[in-house]
Amino acid sequence: NADGSQLNYRVVVTDPVNFTEPVVMTKTWAWRPGEMIRPYNCIS
Repeated sequence: NADGSQLNYRVVVTDPVNFTEPVVMTKTWAWRPGEMIRPYNCIS
């Protein structure tokens, strides 16, 4: 958002083979003062 206190995430999946309409998924994370964001390294 504008003041940086939360992260709003929205994904729209459009797949006419598997879905009759677009699928929308949303997630919101709230910032907590003093919280540390650590890096994430995906190892496959």
